[in-house]
Amino acid sequence: MASPGALPDMNADCSRCAGLCCAAFAFEKSDMFAIDKPVDEGCPNLKPDFSCRIHAERIELGFKGCTLFDCHGAGQRVTQDIFGGRTWRDDPAIAAPMFELFRKMLKIHDYLRLIIVLEALPLSKGEASAVAGFRAVLAPDKGWDRHALEAFEEMRVVTEFERFAANLKASPAAKALQARFSAL
Repeated sequence: MASPGALPDMNADCSRCAGLCCAAFAFEKSDMFAIDKPVDEGCPNLKPDFSCRIHAERIELGFKGCTLFDCHGAGQRVTQDIFGGRTWRDDPAIAAPMFELFRKMLKIHDYLRLIIVLEALPLSKGEASAVAGFRAVLAPDKGWDRHALEAFEEMRVVTEFERFAANLKASPAAKALQARFSAL
């Protein structure tokens, strides 16, 4: 269990994951992927230990899309925290729920990354309170378990977050963010 208000580790650790990014998403043959791969099916380059058979040559072999992806720790959280280290290969019955929960956790991690940016801005008390509320929902003190993640109402949070972001556009915090990015 994390300490109150603590964010999870947002760094991917593929050694603690079950190759979820290599299985949970479809690939469409393009300049990003050399093959078509259906959703919820392991990539043919995924080795039994969940490492990549072509890792050092992904770009040369047509898998540039793999080099651009980062789960920011969602994969190991689902593999270790939600499924206790079990894998979809060892227990095919957990494959579909594991992949679905990975996709949910990935979105949660994407929003947490936005929370980190927002918390660094000069927010009003009301804006800071709203951000703290989103953080509490997305990084609950007790952490995520399978039941809580399955019940997570993603669309409600997305709608509320988008409404908040739309209102934030005219605030001093938005001007600070624009200044930060225009300086890059």
